[in-house]
Amino acid sequence: MNALGTGLVWCGVQVSLLVLAGGVVYAVMRRRGPAVGSLAALALLVIAMGLPVLALSPWPSWWRLSGVSTTDAAADRSAVADDNPVAASGTASKESKPSDRGGGVSHNSAAASQSADDAATFARNLWTAFWDGLGNNARAHSSPAWRWPSMAAWILLAGMALGLARLALGLSAVGRCRKRTRPVTDAALTAILDETRTRLGCSRRIELREADEIGSPATVGWRSPLILLPPEWRDWTDAERRVVLAHEVAHVSRGDFAGWLVAQFSVALHFYNPLVHWLAGRLRIEQELAADAGGALAAGGSGTYLATLAGMALREDDQTKNRAAWAARPFLPARGTLLRRIEMLRDKRQPQQFTFSAPKRIALWSVLAVLGLFIAGLRGPGGPALAIAEAAPPGTADAQSIDLAYVPADAELVVAVRPGDLMKSDAGKLIAKAASSEPVQLEQALGMPLSELDYVKFIATEPLPGSGMPRIVVRALKSHDWNKYAATIVPDPVAVESTIADLAGKKFFKSGKAKELHSYGAGPNHSQTPCYFLPDDRTVIFAPEWDMPLIIAETIKPEPAPKWAKTWERTATGNLAVMLNVEKLRKQIEPDLKQGSGGPAAAIVAMIGPLWQDSERLFVGTDMSDKKLGLLALAECPSEEAASRVEKTSQALLTMALNGLDAARKIEPGGPADAVAIKNILVGAAEELLKQAQVTHEGSTVVLKSEGTGATLLAAASVALPAIQKARDAAGRVQSMNNLKQLALSMFVYMDQHQTFPASAIYSKDGKPLLSWRVSVLPYIEQDALYKQFHLDEPWDSPNNKPLIAQMPVVFKDPSDERREEGTTRYLVPVGKGTIFDGDKGTKIIDITDGTSNTILIVEVAPDKGVTWTKPDDMPFDAEKPLSGVGTIPPAGITATFADGSVRQLRPTIKPDTFRKLILRSDGEPIDQSEF
Repeated sequence: MNALGTGLVWCGVQVSLLVLAGGVVYAVMRRRGPAVGSLAALALLVIAMGLPVLALSPWPSWWRLSGVSTTDAAADRSAVADDNPVAASGTASKESKPSDRGGGVSHNSAAASQSADDAATFARNLWTAFWDGLGNNARAHSSPAWRWPSMAAWILLAGMALGLARLALGLSAVGRCRKRTRPVTDAALTAILDETRTRLGCSRRIELREADEIGSPATVGWRSPLILLPPEWRDWTDAERRVVLAHEVAHVSRGDFAGWLVAQFSVALHFYNPLVHWLAGRLRIEQELAADAGGALAAGGSGTYLATLAGMALREDDQTKNRAAWAARPFLPARGTLLRRIEMLRDKRQPQQFTFSAPKRIALWSVLAVLGLFIAGLRGPGGPALAIAEAAPPGTADAQSIDLAYVPADAELVVAVRPGDLMKSDAGKLIAKAASSEPVQLEQALGMPLSELDYVKFIATEPLPGSGMPRIVVRALKSHDWNKYAATIVPDPVAVESTIADLAGKKFFKSGKAKELHSYGAGPNHSQTPCYFLPDDRTVIFAPEWDMPLIIAETIKPEPAPKWAKTWERTATGNLAVMLNVEKLRKQIEPDLKQGSGGPAAAIVAMIGPLWQDSERLFVGTDMSDKKLGLLALAECPSEEAASRVEKTSQALLTMALNGLDAARKIEPGGPADAVAIKNILVGAAEELLKQAQVTHEGSTVVLKSEGTGATLLAAASVALPAIQKARDAAGRVQSMNNLKQLALSMFVYMDQHQTFPASAIYSKDGKPLLSWRVSVLPYIEQDALYKQFHLDEPWDSPNNKPLIAQMPVVFKDPSDERREEGTTRYLVPVGKGTIFDGDKGTKIIDITDGTSNTILIVEVAPDKGVTWTKPDDMPFDAEKPLSGVGTIPPAGITATFADGSVRQLRPTIKPDTFRKLILRSDGEPIDQSEF
C-alpha cells in the first residue's frame, strides 16, 4: 500500500502540473472562442482521468525524484524478470527455434492452447501478471521508512469512492427527475423546436418535457436527449421560447451533457485538487457560452438574444431555484451561471464563434496528450520502474529472406510484405476477415488466394516527396497468368517492344488510353503513367514508362548486390521488411528545413536528433505467426561513435513509442469503426513487441531486438472480431440513414418546384406506370445528366432505358447489402390507399393531416424485398398485414424516413397496428412513441 500511496500522492502533483501547463494552452485556445476553449478544457479533464492509471504503471518514466531513472533500473531488470511471468516468457521464448519457412508454420502447443482459452480467462491472466510485475517493482523500490503513504492511499481511495458514489447518486437523481416529467404537446412550441433544429443542423431527435423540480431550462441525456422546461414556460413570449430552445438545442448538437459527465468523473477522481474543480467550472461556462454563440445564430442575432436573456433573468425568482434533489444539482443550471453568461455576452471583446475543423481538433488533443504523457513520465519516489526482458530476433540464418531482385542500389525506400505467410497464421486470417470484403475483392482481381502470393515489394527510386509511381513487384509461389490482373491497373494494355539494341525482343505493356510520352524520363508527367512487365511466369512488375528499360535490362544482366544486402537479409526473413535510405532523404529535405520552412517535419527531425543525423540506412523486419511475434530493427551508421549516439536516442524513442501506443488506445481517431478496431489489434501487437525490446550496437550498427509469443495479437483479434462486425453493421446503418436523408431532401426539393411530393411512378398518358419515382428525383441528387438519358415515355425495361440500370447512383445502394445484382435497391415507398403515394398524382404536404413527423415517407426493406431501382415497383401497403411488405425485420429494427425529413429507427418488435398508423397519412389515430 506504500507504493500505491506514494503513486497517488505524486499523481496529485502531476495533475496540478498538467492543469497549470495545459492552462496556458487553454488560455490561448480560449481566445479563438468558447467552443475551442471548452474543447481544450474537456481534453485536459480527460487526460487528468488517465494520470492515476499511468501513476500505477511502470511506464512512462523519464525522470525520478529520488534519482532513480530508467537507466539506473537496468541493474534490477534481471531480478524483476525472474519474478515477472510476462518478462520470463519473453526470455524463455528466445530458446525456441523458429520454424523453417519452406515447411509452413508450426503451432506451438502453448500458443494453441492459449488461443482456445476463453477471452475473459486470458484477460484475467494478463492482468494478474501485470500486477505481479508491479508488486515486484514496488518491493524493489519501497522502503520501510515510508509509512505515511499507506494512510494517504486509504484516504485518497476513500475520497475517490465517495466522489464516484455521489456522481452515481446524481445520475440516479436525474433519472428520477426525468420519470416525473410530463411531455410538452404544445404544437407551436414543437414547431419552434423543429425550426431551431433545422437552423442548427441538429439531426438528433429531441423530446420536450415539463419538470416541476427545476426553475430554469435544462438539457439532460446524450443518447436520448430531453429538454426540461419549468412550469413557467407557458408565460414566456415567442422570442423567449426561441432563445431558450436555441440555447438548449445547441447543447444537444455539441454533446455537452456527455462532456460535463466526463468532467464530473474527473472531479470525483481528483476531489482534493482545487485546480481540477476550477477547470471543470471553466468547462461549464465555456459550454454555456458556446451554446449561446450557436443559439444566437438561430434566434435572431446576438442583440435580440442578449436582451431576451436579460429580461428573463430579471423575472427569475430565487425561491423557484434548487427544487431538485441535491445530488442532481451538478447537472442542472444555476442562477449564477445565467448572470455570468449575460455579463460575458455583453463584453464585445469576447470571441463568440470560431470554426474549428476536425484536423485542428485532433491536433489540439494530440498536443495535450503529449503534454500529459510528458508529465506522467515525471516520477515521484518509490514508483515502479520499467523492466525490459531479454529478447531474440525474429529470424535465423535458416530462414529465407525476401530477395532484392529489381531493387536499385540507390533505392530511397523498399517495403516488402509476404501476404502468403500472414494468411497462414490464425491471427492473420482473423485480421483479413475483419477487413470486410477488401481481401475477397483483391483475391478476385488477382485470380488467386492471397495465401499463394510469395511477396509484394514497393520500391521508391525517385525523391520521396512527390515521387510519383514506385516500382511494384508482385511474385506468386507458382506460375500464374498476370495479364487479367494487370489490365485492371493498366487499362487496354498495348505491347511495346523495346527499340534499344541490347533489349531487342523484350516487351512491356502500356495503356492504349494513355497519351504518348516524350523520350524516357522526359515530360512533367512521365512518372505518373503506369506500365507493366512480365519477366517470368510468376512475376509482374508495375512501374512508370521511363523506368521500364532499366527493369528489362536487369533481366538480361542483373545488377550486383548492393552493399547493404547482408543487412537487408537479416531483417527480411519474416512477413514484413522495410529499408529507408536516411542519408539520401536527409540530403533532399534538409535544405528546406534550414531555410526555415519549419512545420511538423522540422519538429520531428528535432525530436529524433542523432537518429536522423548519424544513421545512413534504417532496416525494420517483423515476423508474425501463431507461435511468435518478432521485431528486428537495424540502423547502419558511419562510425561506432555515431552508433552510440543513435543507440541512446533509440532507447528514448522506444519509451516514447510505448507511451504513444498507450495514447493511441485512449484517443480514438475519426474514421470507419472497423478500421479503428483493426488498428487496436495492431497496436496491441506493437505494444507486446516494444515492451520486450532491447537496444544495443554492434560496431557501427545499432540493433533493436524483440520477440513475443504472439498470443496477445491472436487473443486481441479473437475478441475484437465480433466487435468489429458489430461496429461495421452500425456504420452501415449510419450510412443507410444518410442515404435515406438525402432521398428525403431530394423529395423536398422536388416539392418546392412541383408543390407536391413525386408520385410513386412516372405514368404514361393512358395511366400505365413506366419508371420509378427514383428516376423523378435524379435531378435533385446531382444526377441530372443521367436523368436526361432516360426516355420518360418508355417503360423501365425498354431498349433505351434498360442499359441505364447499371448506372444506379450510390445513394440508392444500401451499404450493408451484399446482393450482387446490379441496380437493386432496398429503399422503397409505401404504395396504396391512404399512403403518401396513393394514385398517380403527387401528394401535397397539407394533405398529411396526421403530421409529417408521424407519417412514413421511405422504408428500408429486407434484402429479399429489393427491386430494380428504375422499375415502378415499391412496398405495397396491406392494411390487414402492414408489415408484410417490409420482409424479415433485422435485429436493429426498421429504418424509415418520415415526411418531416427525419430518419428514425423503429423497434424490431413494433406492433403491426402501430406500423399501419405510421404508413397512413390521415387516419387521425395517436402513435405510441415507445415503438421508436
